[in-house]
Amino acid sequence: MKSIIKKVLKSIRACLWAIHAILWCAFHGVKYKKGVYIGRHVVKKRRVKLILSEYSRISYNVLFWGDGTVKIGKHTNIGSNSRIFASHNGGVEIGDYTMSASHLYIIDCDHGIKKGELIQKQPMTQAAVHIGSDVWFGYNVTVLKGVTLADGCVCAACSCVTKSFEENSVVGGVPAKLIKYRENRDEA
Repeated sequence: MKSIIKKVLKSIRACLWAIHAILWCAFHGVKYKKGVYIGRHVVKKRRVKLILSEYSRISYNVLFWGDGTVKIGKHTNIGSNSRIFASHNGGVEIGDYTMSASHLYIIDCDHGIKKGELIQKQPMTQAAVHIGSDVWFGYNVTVLKGVTLADGCVCAACSCVTKSFEENSVVGGVPAKLIKYRENRDEA
């Protein structure tokens, strides 16, 4: 009898989370797709355009802001306490089956830093960020403007990714450097 009650409660909980995701998407002007999960305290600022794909999963306390487009692929998980900024002339695109631990930070722009002029008065520079499919971000990874991470990349915890890397690269450090390439199971 207890197992039946547990199954019923689990089904009710799943329905409530689905309703939460549908209502969150409707309230924020995001098209709901099948299987989308939105955690608690997810914030989408009005001007950013968020495109979710089927079964994308946004954990709790994630912030999307800026005035550009953020596109998240199928079965992609964004970890808790993550921040993604998309500017109008840049944008952030994340492929399918990509995962992140908590505290992922992606930004597609930065300030000019010429000497002799106040930094806050200098124009922003923007360049789109492209994250491939099957990419893994460890805890507290930062990805800066103009970076392309090809399919299969792995970013070690606390890395700052300032340049692009090719398929199956394992990178880490500040700034991130190539450590090795992913291996096939039978090669390891």
